[in-house]
Amino acid sequence: MTLDGYPGLERFFLPAAALTCVLGGVGITRLALLAGNATRQHRPLVAIAVAAVLLAVSIPFTTTRFAEARAAGPAASQAVSTLDQLSRAVTAVGGHHGVFPCKSSFAAVNHGVQTALAWKLHVTLERVGTTMHAPGLDFIGPHNTTDGRSAPVDPRLTRVQTVAQVGAWRVVRVTDPRLPTSCVGR
Repeated sequence: MTLDGYPGLERFFLPAAALTCVLGGVGITRLALLAGNATRQHRPLVAIAVAAVLLAVSIPFTTTRFAEARAAGPAASQAVSTLDQLSRAVTAVGGHHGVFPCKSSFAAVNHGVQTALAWKLHVTLERVGTTMHAPGLDFIGPHNTTDGRSAPVDPRLTRVQTVAQVGAWRVVRVTDPRLPTSCVGR
């Protein structure tokens, strides 16, 4: 997926990680059954004992992951809130048609939420930049370690007008006074 322009973020490899977990469980079960079948006596007991040993060996690898998941709770909650506010900001400016009245229309956003904004606007990543290099709408969100800083704006784009404010998100119309604005979103 990174070859198609998607960033190498965790959410893109989580399906593969889930599949790996399922295959690990199947592997433990198969090893336990093989061990049980290798002994003629006490097959169920041997299979259960092997499964228990394999699970016990894997516990140290999972306990730190549980602690990390618990510690990530507040950050995950903040991210959900931020993305909900972004959805409302997109709605406030008229959605896809409000942001992209023409095929040449452009939008920009913090680098950490570029894919989320492209998804919400139903466009490819090429239509949503992480630098404001052309007239368009700039979605300015919270500056934090997850979402990054606001999209840098080309110095030629001197006219800035706020068109919506939703929570931590401010949507501004950025234009160049020397260029037509008919294809710039609301």
